[in-house]
Amino acid sequence: MTKHRKGIILAGGAGTRLHPITLSQSKQLLPVYDKPMIYYPLAALMSAGIREYVIITTPRDAIAFRDLLRDGSLKVEKLGRGIAWLDTGTHNSLLDAGVFVRIIEERQGLKVSCVEEIAWRMGFIDADQLRNLASPLLKSGYGEYLLRILRDDPPP
Repeated sequence: MTKHRKGIILAGGAGTRLHPITLSQSKQLLPVYDKPMIYYPLAALMSAGIREYVIITTPRDAIAFRDLLRDGSLKVEKLGRGIAWLDTGTHNSLLDAGVFVRIIEERQGLKVSCVEEIAWRMGFIDADQLRNLASPLLKSGYGEYLLRILRDDPPP
């Protein structure tokens, strides 16, 4: 019998240390460089092979998370990348995290915590599904990245 694991992401705090930018939305929905903050813990869970996730949040933010993540049907393989823990609870630490991610991405030529890429590499989604996810994102550069890895770096 296979054990069924679920990942839990806590995203229900009041975000008081980031006041006033968290008055209108969850801290986990704020961008850290080029993607929402929640992508980072989600990518860690996906890379660990966890396929089901529970996001603990407020009723106010539940709809926004549903809109962002949809049903998450996204299968994954460990990529062997390093892990760094960055506090994002203050304005300065949130900015520091964004700068850190930008530097890593620019120097490696790879996205950090790109949940679409991880889902494709782990087999949660196929190439056609990745292509469909990338298409509406082409103007942001994020979509171009997804198409580039699809073209240049197929999974093993």
